[in-house]
Amino acid sequence: MTNLNPEMYQIKCGDPLPLGVTREKNRTNFSVAIEEDTGCYLNIYKKGDTKKLMSVELTEEYKTGNIYAISMENLPNEELEYMYEVKGNEFIDPRAPKINGREVFGKYIERKYKKLVRGSLLFPKFDWKGDAHPHLAYNELVIYRLHPRGFTKHSSSKVRHKGSFKGIMEKIPYLKELGVNAIELMPLYDFNEIVDTHTTPIGYSGYREFLRQEKLKQEPEFKLNYWGYTKDANYYAPKASYAASKNPINELKELVRACHQEKIEVYMEIFFDQDINSMFVVDCLRYWVKEFHIDGFRFNKEHLPVKSLGTDPYLGKIKLMCSNWDTYDLYREKTPKFTNLAEYNDGFQNDIRRFLKGDEEMTSRFAMQFKCNPAKIGRINYITNTNGFTLADLYSYDVKHNEKNMEENHDGTNYNYSWNCGKEGKTKSKRVLELRHKQYRNAFTTLLLSQGTPLILAGDEFGNTQMGNNNAYCQDNEITYLNWNQLSKNHELFNFVKWLIALRRKHPILHMEDEFRVMDYISCGHPDLSYHGTKAWYPDYSNYSRVLGILLCGKYAMVDRTTCDNYFYFAYNMHWEAHDFDLPNLIQGLEWSVLIDTSEEYSQVLEQEMMTEKVQKQLKKKRLTVKPRSIVVLISKPIEK
Repeated sequence: MTNLNPEMYQIKCGDPLPLGVTREKNRTNFSVAIEEDTGCYLNIYKKGDTKKLMSVELTEEYKTGNIYAISMENLPNEELEYMYEVKGNEFIDPRAPKINGREVFGKYIERKYKKLVRGSLLFPKFDWKGDAHPHLAYNELVIYRLHPRGFTKHSSSKVRHKGSFKGIMEKIPYLKELGVNAIELMPLYDFNEIVDTHTTPIGYSGYREFLRQEKLKQEPEFKLNYWGYTKDANYYAPKASYAASKNPINELKELVRACHQEKIEVYMEIFFDQDINSMFVVDCLRYWVKEFHIDGFRFNKEHLPVKSLGTDPYLGKIKLMCSNWDTYDLYREKTPKFTNLAEYNDGFQNDIRRFLKGDEEMTSRFAMQFKCNPAKIGRINYITNTNGFTLADLYSYDVKHNEKNMEENHDGTNYNYSWNCGKEGKTKSKRVLELRHKQYRNAFTTLLLSQGTPLILAGDEFGNTQMGNNNAYCQDNEITYLNWNQLSKNHELFNFVKWLIALRRKHPILHMEDEFRVMDYISCGHPDLSYHGTKAWYPDYSNYSRVLGILLCGKYAMVDRTTCDNYFYFAYNMHWEAHDFDLPNLIQGLEWSVLIDTSEEYSQVLEQEMMTEKVQKQLKKKRLTVKPRSIVVLISKPIEK
């Protein structure tokens, strides 16, 4: 292709809004905001070429406010790339829909090739086939949080397109089997994962092969940002290196459409720098909803226009999750019918970890966390998250082991509230392994049967480990890739989690839309929720207490139009000694039956084999012995005649 002649393409004043580059029929519209009054150029290149095909000076005639906008007819878009230039410095359009030049994750780009990282003029067509947002309520959700690359990159994933959006698509049947109905993806937009540093290059599994292929005389020094939380990002473009094809735009849309067909919502995490423009943030979220049908966002609240986001009518049914919201300031006396805002914080994580570990002064905090389900807003509960230990590591390590991050183990939080159960790291001790698995059962039982919206960290359901690394932000290797071989090894754990999710979904009393009032407001003889100690109706919140009983009255939740839900009783004993619980009375015609006893093996829980003759006698006497560090869940059933 020879140089483009501007006269051939009918350059005219363009539309200032929307900002970015858009295509309508044969007309391509370029719009960019430049606050400095120093002039600007639009440079157009052939894909992969260093020589400019066209450079158009954006003069005052193309300017509206601080926005330059021009349009061109009949550009051969698929062959072209573009950049803007101010004061001799080129930069990528902040709203470029696709970025060329970073198609290989973790590939170090030498200085002479960095100019090839540019905005693309690709506008692929896509048939959504009538796709629509599921618009699930928060109390109906079970969220599964994953890394777009690490979820399927390991050879054991057995997918054809490893480490990609298509790879996630291939795992949709697995997600359906598990029972989750929302996935939260860590940053999937294009970002620069190469962090310039003076340390030894680490974390990149393909580093040596990269050196060999590039025939570099001197090793470049860099570190990877595997997670993607960086201001060096292009927020409008799906990350090309997360696509198995050359078309990340359509590949991501295919993933969203496929998830929606299975009634699975898709959320994306997005990290904004403190200097970001407020309108850019609002426009960006709207763009992802409009173009990619994204169902929700998890974002950092600091320095963002939270009131604009929380009250934006276009985002009114899109889930917006951050650390906290001031609902009084947002809504005053008018509350929207659809709850789209949610709090996503560490309170549940820290309190539950400490309670399950047996720390002092945690019983009252646990009681609050179990029922917390505030009005006007959702609440996202989790015990593990990306920034911290996996569940397997939470009960395998007392301290973090981030040595491979090459920061002398100074990085990552020191407040993990973890417990190695008697042995640091890997062990063959049967006693230690049994205790660890009991803690897994305790954690999942608490997470999935508490009120609020549970979030599962990908891989926890089959014992994924990061070998004690609680800050694996720079590890693009087997530390962070999910090892799917663990699924067959810990299949009983997977089945237990799947069973708990199904149990939660079956019983509305376990996922109420409104928060429990802890009172008998329908005059049925029981409060909706009540707390107990080893003595019924007398909870013990003393600093040394590690036990709590919780009664849920099924009369406050309808399974269908004519049937009330079951009663549930949770007996928590996080002490290292057994305790006897006096059981509260049920209404006439009902009796207690053991549903879960986390002191038992997975198979016994799933096959409902805990009702031994000894336990049956205890229940008839309305007294139950709960073993050390265990949870027993009872469910009401009609008395057999």
